[in-house]
Amino acid sequence: MRTGSFLFRIVLMALAFVSASSLMTAQMDVPGKPIEFQAKAVEVTPNGGWAKLMWMANREGGIPTQFDVYIAEGETDDMSKFEKVGGVAVDPNDMPDNGVFTYIVKDLPLGTYSFYVVGVNAAGESVRSVIRVVVLKVNNGEEKKLIVVSKPSNTGKPGVVYEYQMRVEANFDYASISYTLKYGPDGMTIDEETGALRWENPVKGRYEIKVLVRVVLADGSVKETYQAWVLEIGEGKEEPKEPCTKICGTVKNEDGEPVKRGYLTAWSMTEKRNENGGTNTEWRAVFKVVVENGEFCIKVAAGTYKLKFEGEGFYTEWWENSENSDDAADVTVTCDAPVDGINMVVAARPMPKFHLVTGRVYDAESNEGLKNALVTFTAREAEGRENQYKVRKAETNADGVYRIELPEGYSYTATAIARDNREGTKSQYLQEWWENTHDATQASTIEITDDKEGIDFPMDKRAQVEGGFGGTMKDNETGTGVPGKVTAFQLVASGKDNGNDQKKLRVETVETDAEGNYSFTNLDPGTYIVFGMPGERPYVPGWHVNGDVAAHSWKDASEIEVSDIMLTVQHNILLETAKDGVGRGKLRGWVYDKRGGIVKSNDGDVQVAEGIIGSLVVAIDEAGTVVDFAMSTEEGSYDMSQLGLGNSTVIADRFGYEPTTETVTFDANTLTQSVSLGLIKMVTSVEVPTDLVGTTLNLYPNPASSTATLSIPTVDGTASIRMVSAAGLVLSNETFTVTNGTTSFTLNTASLPMGMVMVHVTNGTSTFALPLQIVR
Repeated sequence: MRTGSFLFRIVLMALAFVSASSLMTAQMDVPGKPIEFQAKAVEVTPNGGWAKLMWMANREGGIPTQFDVYIAEGETDDMSKFEKVGGVAVDPNDMPDNGVFTYIVKDLPLGTYSFYVVGVNAAGESVRSVIRVVVLKVNNGEEKKLIVVSKPSNTGKPGVVYEYQMRVEANFDYASISYTLKYGPDGMTIDEETGALRWENPVKGRYEIKVLVRVVLADGSVKETYQAWVLEIGEGKEEPKEPCTKICGTVKNEDGEPVKRGYLTAWSMTEKRNENGGTNTEWRAVFKVVVENGEFCIKVAAGTYKLKFEGEGFYTEWWENSENSDDAADVTVTCDAPVDGINMVVAARPMPKFHLVTGRVYDAESNEGLKNALVTFTAREAEGRENQYKVRKAETNADGVYRIELPEGYSYTATAIARDNREGTKSQYLQEWWENTHDATQASTIEITDDKEGIDFPMDKRAQVEGGFGGTMKDNETGTGVPGKVTAFQLVASGKDNGNDQKKLRVETVETDAEGNYSFTNLDPGTYIVFGMPGERPYVPGWHVNGDVAAHSWKDASEIEVSDIMLTVQHNILLETAKDGVGRGKLRGWVYDKRGGIVKSNDGDVQVAEGIIGSLVVAIDEAGTVVDFAMSTEEGSYDMSQLGLGNSTVIADRFGYEPTTETVTFDANTLTQSVSLGLIKMVTSVEVPTDLVGTTLNLYPNPASSTATLSIPTVDGTASIRMVSAAGLVLSNETFTVTNGTTSFTLNTASLPMGMVMVHVTNGTSTFALPLQIVR
């Protein structure tokens, strides 16, 4: 029996919310209640652990001179049990760069603790923050984790043996372990029992290697993980890849003042072998350093680089005076010739205006408000946005009501999680996305242009069943966990002979932990497919495929059979990374339902009649590499901005629709294009009422040539009649005013193409379709 253990260390960096200048205006007032108070367990061992507390100052009220931290044993809101454990002094002229105050309570015995924070100044003490509970406990084995702790060498020499001994650690006992080389260069082998990898006679080139590690537990269940890396075999006389020189310079704002803090990243051009045996180049971030007080020195290997600055409160800048990597200047260094004098000037972002957003989280059946529910707003366009505004959170009060301020000009999706207690244990309610969906990919966008009310979340209860499954969302190359969201779609056969089409489904979304682990519980027995949506670029969303990289289309996803018990096999979602910084070709458009079509307004803009939210749009270059991607948002719109010159294949996919493909070409004179992508639903939700044809519903003559008559029962209002081709193209679309009774319509079919069309009818709450054969 083998056993092991490991310790995750999470470094959380939050960002500025309150500027010192805005606080100065209310210096003599009592401080406002500390906001966004969070507490978590860190550095936990069998001997005890630490509690890390984080909060932000409130823009309302006076400037605190200190924050006091209070602690109580157990989970409690009895104020008599709390005692002051420490404090954080506040200097209005030297606020934290990230705006987040942090206090760590060290050397606590294992157990449960409650915390809160108050702001203090000469005028008095603020209202206390919400109470947060931290549980310090050693992993009890319920969440089994397996990781590779050894690191392979990424370089070698031709003709010199390449060896690597894999080592893994786990927080559980297992009966056996095996190693499998999934892919690598010809001649490379691995010992299935020991994990000793060997290549006797390496050949010059660049090779991608991937190893599967599989352990079997005593109960027969299986746990798997991967390690992937790139091996470069050189001539033995290449310049060293380890840092041997440096690039130094300054970063100032447009007023000539040093930028207090930021990050400078060096990007290097590398060659990657494609499936056709050729190579293509790409720029990747390889070295990173903190910019402090306007100065930096970044240690790098000899080579050619592009330099990128990023900092809170500033726009991203590439050296020299460029907004993108294409126009960035090259910086070349050798081991004996460092570079100095890279002096960058960056533009400050304006401070946004804030608007108040309010809403309610409540039981969908009883309408009872849910206390302590967590509402999270996540920015749609994370790229180029201020980190402190990308994710904003609020907690509901006793009536289920929440309030939060959000910056103008941002677009957010919002989700609510009901919590049974402050420890955040599994709730009896499903997670809900606005507006009224369990599918994170179809969450509606909230545009922050003014104050908003009624952003509400009716919460549905979970089914009381035992079925479910879990896994990890990972980087396909490195095996590193990738946090984000995972959505499970249940496949329900429509009853047709082939059993492949879907007419209804159950959808549920869960959020992973920081290591990318996810788990679905209380799932009805049936067949599911899973979609992984990473929390950040360059990871590409995709559909789970057993033992392979995530697919771009739901039709290529592996099916997971769920019974009435929890599955022990882990279903890992292996994500590829998009080729970052490739070009500046911009592609935008809409993904729409072909049955609804698209129309052009008077100003030439394309408007979607039936846009499809939550479609995955992927751009692939001629080498087969993903260069950009997007998820369609409101009205089915999508936007990509880093396609390279030449041809790219654009694929649009959404569950329940046939995927579609378009080819786009960019050159020096054509850097912006608009392409709309039409999808055909596999099974229409419009039924053909065959039992009523010839009785209350009549369509004649059928076949028809120049005209046909449709006779149907109608109710007061309007009737919409569309004729749609077999390919989903809308051939005609008319709206009529109708009354109660039987109404007849004359359909002009003279200009329609020969073949089968569907006549779609909508009146009141009734929607159906009738087939019509066109002949000449």
